Amino acid sequence: MGWTQAVKAAEIDISKYKTITQIGMWIRRKDITVSGRQAVGCAAVGDKIYVIGGTDGSNCFTDNLEYDTKTDSWNTKTSLPVSGRFGIAATECNGKVYIFGGQDFSAYFDETLEYDPETDTWTQKSSIPTGSRSYSAAVTVNGKIYLFGGDDGSKFLDECFEYDPETDTWTQKSSIPGGGRRCLAVTVFGGKIYIFGGETAEGLTNEVFEYDPENDSWTQKNGIPTEGRRGHAAVTVRDKIFIIAGKTADSFLNDCWMYDTATDSYEKKEDIDASGREQAGVTKVGDNIFMFGGWNGSARLQESFMYKAFAEGKIMY
Repeated sequence: MGWTQAVKAAEIDISKYKTITQIGMWIRRKDITVSGRQAVGCAAVGDKIYVIGGTDGSNCFTDNLEYDTKTDSWNTKTSLPVSGRFGIAATECNGKVYIFGGQDFSAYFDETLEYDPETDTWTQKSSIPTGSRSYSAAVTVNGKIYLFGGDDGSKFLDECFEYDPETDTWTQKSSIPGGGRRCLAVTVFGGKIYIFGGETAEGLTNEVFEYDPENDSWTQKNGIPTEGRRGHAAVTVRDKIFIIAGKTADSFLNDCWMYDTATDSYEKKEDIDASGREQAGVTKVGDNIFMFGGWNGSARLQESFMYKAFAEGKIMY
């Protein structure tokens, strides 16, 4: 057989293949290059992720660590212009990162800070109007930021605030109907906000609520199909929401659930190939979810993972 004939014999008839989408694949990425930590602020701008603050149980950090998802590498950026803190709420809005509140080992904070990755600078903005809090959750919808719940050191909060970065103003909205909670998870799909679980005065909850910013209303949805949890994450990829890790009353979780808003139902997905953990920094870039650090009950972790929420490939049929 000549060279040309051999090449033709080896050619693949792509018409005999079809594209499939596999949901769920965890991949280890480069560890955090400084000490392990939990309760960081975490948000993505473009292909870069910012992991801010946190604690190792002995120290409260001011670090601002930039992770490059394309090169799997870390850079150190300008630190927080305030004291070290953990339990920070963070979100991206219009190319900037906003962080809210947090605490150290003796005080809770009400500060709002804006980080501009383009100039590597911080700007202090208007504080949370009703006071300090830690372990609240923030998310962005249509250029506005929504801040939910938290803990002020004496009680769990049910408050919902809308923050407008353009005017640097706050508006209080309808409270979470299930009562005060901290260490909850929030995400956005279709212009609506979904909050999952958290810790309440009565204990851990698996409750799920949908908040509609357009009419400032709440709707209860089907709960997470496990016992209550805190310190987990919720991330939207395409038309699905992924609920990842956290802690129940008895154990640290390494599970992953996919929630479908259209059917109000859950499907179990691939577990993290590592120990269970709570209070990891979690966000997404494209179809990939990234998770950094956390607390597994014995150590503050340096580990980093990427979850390929939708991995496409071809099979013969």
